[in-house]
Amino acid sequence: MRQISPLDEKACIALNEITVSRPFAKGEQVLAKGDVCSEMYFVVSGGLRGAYTIQEKDVTCWISLDGSFATSFASLVTGDSSHESIMAIEDTEVFVLPFKKLEALFREYHEIETLGRLISQRYYIQLEARTYALQFLSAAERYDFLLKNNPQLILRVPLGYLASYIGVSPETLSRIRAKA
Repeated sequence: MRQISPLDEKACIALNEITVSRPFAKGEQVLAKGDVCSEMYFVVSGGLRGAYTIQEKDVTCWISLDGSFATSFASLVTGDSSHESIMAIEDTEVFVLPFKKLEALFREYHEIETLGRLISQRYYIQLEARTYALQFLSAAERYDFLLKNNPQLILRVPLGYLASYIGVSPETLSRIRAKA
């Protein structure tokens, strides 16, 4: 986390005191749709996937791999039920940050508040890029964008999840990959 924003020793100790390490097995559910999300997750190793279920179809909305944060952001901030579920796509180790405790640290430590703001900004930038790609790029361009900007997704994420993430069927993704 110090790579995102510098933290002094006191802030680091305070953050470590509220953080818990938790493993998730591949396929294990981290958050069920309809539950209220009360935690942020820092992916130490492995990967998490957020998905919506629409008309019994699973739609991947985000994927977080090593070194990134994951949460059901709207539920976390509002306290409302989550519209998405979160699951481990690999055996995964996360640091769990309980949001209420994190908010208390935001008030006490300016550098932790700055860290939270920078994480939120990164989240929004990724969301904006994804929205742009889904609305204005062709399927092949979306795949190419992933290949250039996040090749780890292509190497590690199962084809069905990856296809859903870029908004195509697995068959269309296979055709795009064959041409690439």
